Amino acid sequence: MNGNINLDFCRNYLKKFEDFKIICTDGAYEKIHSCDFLSSKIEKVIGDFDSATYIESSLFLRDENQYKTDFEKALDFLIKKESLNVIVFGSSGGEMDHFLSNMSIAKKYKDSLNLRFVDEFSEYYFIQNTFKINDVNNKMFSIVPFPFAKNIYYKGLKYGLSGESLILGESTGVRNHAVENTVEINYSEGDILLFISHDFYRQIRK
Repeated sequence: MNGNINLDFCRNYLKKFEDFKIICTDGAYEKIHSCDFLSSKIEKVIGDFDSATYIESSLFLRDENQYKTDFEKALDFLIKKESLNVIVFGSSGGEMDHFLSNMSIAKKYKDSLNLRFVDEFSEYYFIQNTFKINDVNNKMFSIVPFPFAKNIYYKGLKYGLSGESLILGESTGVRNHAVENTVEINYSEGDILLFISHDFYRQIRK
């Protein structure tokens, strides 16, 4: 996507995957096509091409529907291909209205795709009502209601909840950290956007 894209970070992150393809929005293509490793993996460039030059090629898919964002067009393309596990780069670091719009779109598609956003600082994604993750001791967790989550229980985090609710604009669960290797989060209603840092909590605080 057309946010902040650190080419070195993206390349190093993706090298751990044996096989993958890249679907670009048009603005993102302008940023990554100069990187041989990333450009060799591009399967399709999608958008209305208001922020990139359109080329007559099977690589480019022009969609001028102004009632959908380029992000939505890319996600629709992936659903049609039945490519349901999706890592998203470039969703943050740009204009903040775009970031908030991207998270709202992610919420809309969360039951159709396994969406995971990645930037230089953290991974973030919407979680199911019952969530468990391993190998996270001392990682920073931010639990953001979107816009609310009810009856929340944490296990393995420094600052726990036992049935409380979080509401955007009133209370959030940001800057918490894991004190166990496994963290569990459960809630009964609403949605949670979870951020997990790449670095350890003590490293972040230095």
